[in-house]
Amino acid sequence: MIVIVGGRGFLAAHTRIALGNSQRVLVSQAPPLTPPLETCERWMSRSEFGGGPGDDVLKRADAVIYLSSASVPGDSSVDMSRELTLNVAPVADLLSRLVSVDSGARFIYVSSGGTVYGSDLREDPVTEDHALAPISHYGLGKVLIEELIHFAGRSHNRPYAILRVANPVGCYVHSRQQGLVPAALRAVRSGHSLKIFGDGEARRDYLSAIDVGIAIAKAAAASKFTRAVWNVGSGRGRSILEMITLIGNAIGHDVPFEFAASRSVDVPKIVLDSTRIATDLDWHAEGDLASVIKDMWIKDV
Repeated sequence: MIVIVGGRGFLAAHTRIALGNSQRVLVSQAPPLTPPLETCERWMSRSEFGGGPGDDVLKRADAVIYLSSASVPGDSSVDMSRELTLNVAPVADLLSRLVSVDSGARFIYVSSGGTVYGSDLREDPVTEDHALAPISHYGLGKVLIEELIHFAGRSHNRPYAILRVANPVGCYVHSRQQGLVPAALRAVRSGHSLKIFGDGEARRDYLSAIDVGIAIAKAAAASKFTRAVWNVGSGRGRSILEMITLIGNAIGHDVPFEFAASRSVDVPKIVLDSTRIATDLDWHAEGDLASVIKDMWIKDV
């Protein structure tokens, strides 16, 4: 049985699809909207999960997939203390709880391949062995959580996998705060200009969220890798302006945009080397972004 903490979100939706008919518990503030609950799924509120029923679930779990986050990469309003309180502390509590209930569950954490490496890069694309040097509170929070997971592995022999995911693109986006593609599609529909921070030349590694869901599902099942760190990306960099062109071509409409001052929290370039996960789990980013974007447009994401 698999537990998905943050089971209502964007990546949770794609992970649920990738997991097929496996039994799972989805933990979130409210029940998932899309896709609807399957017969193999049970929703559990955060308050219920925090009590005895949650302990029982954790004892029986084969894997815990942690997808919950209270901030987004471009959120400059979150300071260090809030990041610790909102995002880091809950993971520390859950890791301690897994030890206290004597759960053997494998802990799968979805980190950020776009922020943890920072901007002073010595590799292109970047491997998992590159030094971590985040320049945003969001990235710092991810690094601190990774360190907590490593510590739990060393001190309590806990199995885990950390997935440093690039920029996923796909349906089931609920938040209006995150995602270049959903923001661009909203701009086309509304006629209001998309705000591009900086000169539009910042390069990112974009991939299909369907592929990310598959990577998470594979990581949850790969029990022979007791302590693993994997990049999850396409290995190809695209500038913001290149993505704007790709979006426009995919949906048949130009994307209105305007430039705004650059932000200190944005790295100028990050492309991930995903050779390790390709070798270990036979995973590759295979989704065609143009097709994914067209699907998002048709489904009115």
